[in-house]
Amino acid sequence: MRIARSIIGSYPKNPKLAKIQSKYLLGKVDKERYEKELKTWTSKVFSLAKEINAEYTTDGLLRWDDVVDVTFSFLRGASKGPLIRFYDNNFYYRKPIIESKISKDDEKLLEAMSFSRQVKQETGCSSKLKAAFLGPFSYYRLSEDKHYKSPENLMENYANVVAEVIDDLKGVVDAVEIHEPSIFEKKIKGELVTKLPEIYSPISSTKMEKHLISYFEMNHLERITDFLTIKADYHGIDLSENLTKVAKIYPHLNGVRLIAGVLNTRNTKMEKVSSINKVVNNLAKHGAKEVILSNSSLMDFIPEIIAIKKIKLLNKVGDNN
Repeated sequence: MRIARSIIGSYPKNPKLAKIQSKYLLGKVDKERYEKELKTWTSKVFSLAKEINAEYTTDGLLRWDDVVDVTFSFLRGASKGPLIRFYDNNFYYRKPIIESKISKDDEKLLEAMSFSRQVKQETGCSSKLKAAFLGPFSYYRLSEDKHYKSPENLMENYANVVAEVIDDLKGVVDAVEIHEPSIFEKKIKGELVTKLPEIYSPISSTKMEKHLISYFEMNHLERITDFLTIKADYHGIDLSENLTKVAKIYPHLNGVRLIAGVLNTRNTKMEKVSSINKVVNNLAKHGAKEVILSNSSLMDFIPEIIAIKKIKLLNKVGDNN
């Protein structure tokens, strides 16, 4: 079983960068000053990826407030609404208010990812660069829809837009990760989840490498079959938040190319390398085809110093080649 490493999602934003970013958005500092600071902190993400020999990494999403905020950089038809709690975390996002048919408007995202690719090259990081997108189902769950007649219509339109943007990103990024934390959420209609493989068809048909990422507690384990049926190159599961359920998860992973979330980024407790190695051994026993070890979810919830220590643990796990 091949083992690799990856950094997924967001990286903790340093207060100094956040301050400069706020001033830039208010027009109090120019773009050159802002991007100089952004480059400094983005370089730290790539240096960390280089240190652990990560096969894949994002740019840390430091340009944005969160993964929901990224959506405003590649589509039109939605505006920023009130601050809403991000699932059961002490973390808030601006709810997208969908007021008209959404369509592609990805100039800002293309510029941002081109910037990050250049920074990665200057840092000497050989990791493959990933762009992060919120998935169709989670976009529907985290938005307020004032335009579409049904959740299916919204998700289908959003999936088409994301597919178009992915096509535009060819040559800029090496892969994309699609975040779907809502798939295993409580109090949602299971029939919507069963429709996701079809809704994902435009995204799945793109020629870009795709990583489908879920995280947080898996409240409906029966949905794991639907999740794994969605066509992607790798499927990501948050094992750290579901330690009491892993015995029921493992049997589904035979032949799966897995992104194994083994670092809990919602608390500051450090994982034991022996415990992670045990998970890796169990994945091998249950026939996982490939395993990419990573942080389990977004790193906005923990201090930067803790995030660094946790990510560096991956260097001590398994066969570090």
